[in-house]
Amino acid sequence: MEHKDKTPEEKRATRILYIAVAATLCITAIIIGIVSAANRESPELPDLDAGASVSTPDESKPPEETPKPDTTDKPPVLQAPTTGVLTHLHSLTEPIFSNTMNDWRVHKGIDISTEDGAAVLAAADGKIAEIEKHPMMGTTVKIEHAGGMVTVYQNLGEIAEGLAVGDLVKCGDVIAAVGESALLESAAEPHLHFEVTVSGAQVDPLLHIDEASQESSFTPSDENYEG
Repeated sequence: MEHKDKTPEEKRATRILYIAVAATLCITAIIIGIVSAANRESPELPDLDAGASVSTPDESKPPEETPKPDTTDKPPVLQAPTTGVLTHLHSLTEPIFSNTMNDWRVHKGIDISTEDGAAVLAAADGKIAEIEKHPMMGTTVKIEHAGGMVTVYQNLGEIAEGLAVGDLVKCGDVIAAVGESALLESAAEPHLHFEVTVSGAQVDPLLHIDEASQESSFTPSDENYEG
């Protein structure tokens, strides 16, 4: 086949076409590069409804702490745990003579002399924390109350049927009977030895027992304690 050389005009047109194609390819490559860079810098956000907002963590705020139990409860006002004669008051500073031990010693609670077998009542709502045979103070029941208060009932006889550690009791529930189980006060007549602690510290029970309850339940004694 006979080869025919291109004319100068045809060569010029071909060169212009090559240049245009090359320029188009360069421009296309530049545009693709710009779009790719923009996508990397600005990640796609999820679609949001109108008026919706994206919440971001506030690094200036400390992490939330687990709520702590409410410890602001106040100790309850107590009711008399039994009725009888107050034969010995609370005394942590002035020792008194004990006929049983033949010595002078402080007294952590109050003694309420009454009949053997008289009902002993929970002085406030609470939970049975302990039922034990104390080596010196005999059969003992401890009840935990609000505000860090614990009431202690000692020199007991029989414990109420079915009463167990962990039971919830209401003020006035029968928890035991008065007895003569305390070796430390065995020379005394049947009585309830009643103590109160608040946050672990011994306190005078009479400061926490309702005055009206004291008047209707306790008879003061002018006689010397013979415990």
